[in-house]
Amino acid sequence: MPARRLPVRPNLEQLQRQAKEFLHSIHTGDANVIAELHEHHPEPTEPSAAKLADAQLVLARSYGVSSWTRLVQAVQLAEAIW
Repeated sequence: MPARRLPVRPNLEQLQRQAKEFLHSIHTGDANVIAELHEHHPEPTEPSAAKLADAQLVLARSYGVSSWTRLVQAVQLAEAIW
């Protein structure tokens, strides 16, 4: 079950900022964020070696989406509907 829920009108720029903040939290050793990294990343990943793509993947999976690309597509679809 996803830990997060997308708002009705998700904002891609906000999600990109969220991914960067998530990566920063990984690198600074935030225990909750590192636990989320281990929970949602398909491969064992050292926090010190995590890249933005890892943060984006974990963030997307925490929203219940299989990849960052799919999350971006979902946001674009929501924007098109609105």
